[in-house]
Amino acid sequence: MKYSQRWRQTTMANRLLVISSLLMAVATFCLAIASFYQYRTFQSQLATMREQAAAAKKSVDISLDQAQAVRDSAKAAKDSAAAANMLTEQNKELIGAAKTQANASMSQANTSDVTAKSAQRSAEIAREAMIVTSRPYVVAFAEPFGRLEANQVAELSVRFVNDGNSPAEVTTMMQFVFSDSPAFTPTALVKADANEFSMIRYFQPTVVAPHREVSETVTSGLSLTTKDFEAIRKFEKWLIFYGQGSYKGVGGPYPINICRMYHYDSSTDREHWSDYY
Repeated sequence: MKYSQRWRQTTMANRLLVISSLLMAVATFCLAIASFYQYRTFQSQLATMREQAAAAKKSVDISLDQAQAVRDSAKAAKDSAAAANMLTEQNKELIGAAKTQANASMSQANTSDVTAKSAQRSAEIAREAMIVTSRPYVVAFAEPFGRLEANQVAELSVRFVNDGNSPAEVTTMMQFVFSDSPAFTPTALVKADANEFSMIRYFQPTVVAPHREVSETVTSGLSLTTKDFEAIRKFEKWLIFYGQGSYKGVGGPYPINICRMYHYDSSTDREHWSDYY
């Protein structure tokens, strides 16, 4: 008997059972295929997940390495900062020591300067004392040889007296001035105006020993007439003798000046020379 005949002879229930079994088998096959593809997909996803996990692990390792590098860098920076702080403290100590040394040097310099100034002042005082006690002291005196008469040359004797304790070399210039005015300003020995008589006498340097004197004669070179004497007695003319110079010696040179004016007193018929400054 063929299968078709058997199928026709089979009851409806058996047919339904066969059909349902076939359908179940087909469904099971399809489910198996779907499960296979699902398994393959899961396997692919699992491999991807594994790759992602490996990549994540690698990223974590890199991050850990970077974190370690940052920690190492931070430690190095901390060590460098500590070294810098230590160096700064050392520099502060060196600067403090240098300041202390500088202050000590300045104090020593000030002390040395004070000592040097004191020594210099002491030397100056000693030198001044030596000069005061050993220098020459020269004074000039002018005195007439006798009565001044008409038609006679006026002349004076000048004495240089050294009261000091060392020799002096005296150099002077002298002059007689027969002037229309007593307002004579002995600032310099110069030629007088036309209405005045002035003759300058220069003396060679003269050495005056200590506690000794040297005399020089100064001649006017002019003979005063009777008319000149009348003018002097009426205070219309004035006869002035002036000298200036200097003398060398210990601590010198020193200036020396002399100025005298001729006077005549008609009431007593006496004449004299007075100091005139």
